Amino acid sequence: MPAGIVETRAASSGNSSSAGEDERVKETSVALSTVLVPLALLLVVAAGYFAIYTRQDALPVGIGSNLVPAERMLKGEVVYRDFYMIQTPGILFYNLWLFKLFGTTLLTSLQGVLIFKVLTVLLVFVVARRLVSWQLALVPSLLTFVWLAPGGPFRPAPIQHEIVFVLLAAYFTLRWIEGRSFADPFLA
Repeated sequence: MPAGIVETRAASSGNSSSAGEDERVKETSVALSTVLVPLALLLVVAAGYFAIYTRQDALPVGIGSNLVPAERMLKGEVVYRDFYMIQTPGILFYNLWLFKLFGTTLLTSLQGVLIFKVLTVLLVFVVARRLVSWQLALVPSLLTFVWLAPGGPFRPAPIQHEIVFVLLAAYFTLRWIEGRSFADPFLA
């Protein structure tokens, strides 16, 4: 073989391994950006949500309907035996747990609501992401700031705690549709 052909083959084989490495680096950076960019945006939104939420100065009228019974349970009373609730007691047990851990204050309860609101934003994104690109999944996630509670986006409401479980059910239902896993219908 002439020397020029051997040199050309060596140069081209060197370029293909370099091109392959460049392609792998590019794929890795694209994969990282599809995870890190949405995560960073959601963390910024959650931080903004927290900053706005902690400046809340007006409370809805019915906020005590979940807090006073939780405080009564903290003192040893039993729901449906010692007092009546129109709702199921899940929110009461959640507030009771928060009160035991962090003290019986309104701020403790509002931080508990904030946890569920942030989970709602994240789960809306995760469910939407199963259906559309991450850019489009940001749209319903950001829209949750408008519809999260009946009294306005920063007001606690009983539905706030329930919607997380509705979104988890939607997530596991979508997973079951795609993969037919045995556990997904039960988790939904």
